[in-house]
Amino acid sequence: PSIKQYTFGDLTFRVETPIPLREDARFEAFSSDLAESPDYVLTVRAFRPDQHPENAWPVITERNGRDITVYMRTELLSEITVANLFITARVADLLPEHGACLLHASYVLHEGQAILFSAPSGTGKSTQAHFWEQERGSTVVNEDRVMLHKKNGTYMASGAWATGSARLTANITAPIRAIILLGQGAENRGERCRPSQALTRLMPQCSYDETDGKSVDRMFS
Repeated sequence: PSIKQYTFGDLTFRVETPIPLREDARFEAFSSDLAESPDYVLTVRAFRPDQHPENAWPVITERNGRDITVYMRTELLSEITVANLFITARVADLLPEHGACLLHASYVLHEGQAILFSAPSGTGKSTQAHFWEQERGSTVVNEDRVMLHKKNGTYMASGAWATGSARLTANITAPIRAIILLGQGAENRGERCRPSQALTRLMPQCSYDETDGKSVDRMFS
């Protein structure tokens, strides 16, 4: 078996698979020491379709506390990366348990702080991120998803496993300077959102288990 460990933000995930996951250099930067105690353990087990003929879907996920087991058809194992596994296991839904969440946003590092551009797909998050990179010397950390969490009372942004079509992410954590909610209009202008406005627009861009009342409560806390 293959055992590896990854840390995103301040959460550590141990990954145990029958064969090594397909390598993806982007995520090796998130590798961490196996001596560190993980917050979650993701175990992949193979099954053949004839073992579960009643289940047409190629993946079954079960959870018992911090242990998450993903049963996957044998022919899929050699194609799985850590990002595929985390998305399949719905790891983003676990984050509110630790006061964190995955936000649909472009993450730009500017002068040591995180500036996040959040909006529905197609609104211009990536365009804004690359404008800051080209015109202000900023660094685009992730064009599609960012992990939000709190450290010593400060809200932080970290690179995440979900990258979208841009396939860009980096193991960079920084304090959040601003979250900019983008919209399309006839003119360029900005205004500070009221807390209720910000909440209404941000919640649909966050990943969490909407069927779990505790998860929803944590998102509002």
